[in-house]
Amino acid sequence: MTLVRYRPFRDMLSLHEEMNRVCDSLVRPGDAQRGEAWSPTCDVRETETDYIVRAELPGVPREAVKINMINSTLVLRGEKKQEEEENKGTWHHVERTYGSFERMFSLPTGVAVDKIKATYKEGVLEITVPKAEEARPREIRIEP
Repeated sequence: MTLVRYRPFRDMLSLHEEMNRVCDSLVRPGDAQRGEAWSPTCDVRETETDYIVRAELPGVPREAVKINMINSTLVLRGEKKQEEEENKGTWHHVERTYGSFERMFSLPTGVAVDKIKATYKEGVLEITVPKAEEARPREIRIEP
């Protein structure tokens, strides 16, 4: 007969580690060093006259970002290149992601494509897509 040490918290610790792994994968969408794609965080807002898309692109130069409007889809593409690595020292923790990205946003067809504007300031890209005149809300006056 063999004696086996009873460890009541062993299963709880492995459950805790598994929950941490799952939560980390939800918070960190991808890791470019493992070949996973990364995706910049974006906000899309609608006003009475425009659709406004804001994307956080820290470390991405303006020249590395391309914006296209294909039919009614706004396409945002770019690439964040990894910095030159130094051979001095030892890396203990790496979280920043690198690589190509692509985000697509479906917008209603009533937009003024020729009037789209984009600005890039302090790592935040803001794209303003004006609504076409016929797509804007109108108040209809009731005749007496």
